[in-house]
Amino acid sequence: MKLLLALASTYLTELETHVEKLASININRAREESFIKQLFPAKESVVANRNNDDRIARFRSCYAASDLDNIRGTAYGLLAAVSDYTSHKHLLTNKQREWHFFQTVVQPAGLLSFASSLLAA
Repeated sequence: MKLLLALASTYLTELETHVEKLASININRAREESFIKQLFPAKESVVANRNNDDRIARFRSCYAASDLDNIRGTAYGLLAAVSDYTSHKHLLTNKQREWHFFQTVVQPAGLLSFASSLLAA
């Protein structure tokens, strides 16, 4: 039990440090657009690009949400928006929910981990 508490404490300390670092990184509009293009790269087919445009629109909606007002414009704000995007399944259609479930089972936190690595670079 002591080991578990020590590990939890270490994790929370490291998480706090990481969040503070991301919150201190200001993101201008050009960097925001670059991040979005890296997160949702263009596809080759018209249909795939239309679906990608829908994903980008959903992400932008998450990023514009009022609960991110105090961190928007920072790397942490972008990461929080990705977290919202990946967790707000009620915004998805049934087909999108099935895909989201598949992605979560096959590659848990894939998009969130990728976003975190982009922002930490």
